[in-house]
Amino acid sequence: GEPHYTTFDGLYYQYQGKCKYLLVGTTPANNLYPPFKILVKNKIYPPRVGTAYTDYVELHIYNYVIKIDQDKVITVTYPLTSLTVTIFNDIVLSQGISIYADGVILTDFGLKITFDGIWNLYVSIPDDMVGMTEGLCGDHNLDPSNDLTKYNGVLVTNVNGFGNSWQVYDPDNPR
Repeated sequence: GEPHYTTFDGLYYQYQGKCKYLLVGTTPANNLYPPFKILVKNKIYPPRVGTAYTDYVELHIYNYVIKIDQDKVITVTYPLTSLTVTIFNDIVLSQGISIYADGVILTDFGLKITFDGIWNLYVSIPDDMVGMTEGLCGDHNLDPSNDLTKYNGVLVTNVNGFGNSWQVYDPDNPR
């Protein structure tokens, strides 16, 4: 929703970016779990200038793109095709990904995304993914003091510089 973040290590911050960002993704240090990335698209909330909200969240895993929009509209783009379908009922994909119509995605290895389609987005990962993540949710190394590490590896104290560094390409809003 209105982007207030708490990293996996417990650091709370506010970041009102209005683009598409890497919320969390696996790093090369990940040797236990399938690689994935979770992207989040934030937009300005018109009634309150300078305030952003979560427009949608995307999970990229096993060549699928699973997207939950505002109002819990869920779409799945299938691997190696341009086929995109809208999900109205609970389904399980062949790789052990469960998608629930109420805005929950759960993998067989314990990654869970919950988006209420309005304001609240939650991500949980397996506890043993220590040091295997990056993005706006931090590195999950049990030390919140280094969670504002930018994409280039530089630790900063400025939340805007940190957040901006995790911006990703958005085909709907190319720069």
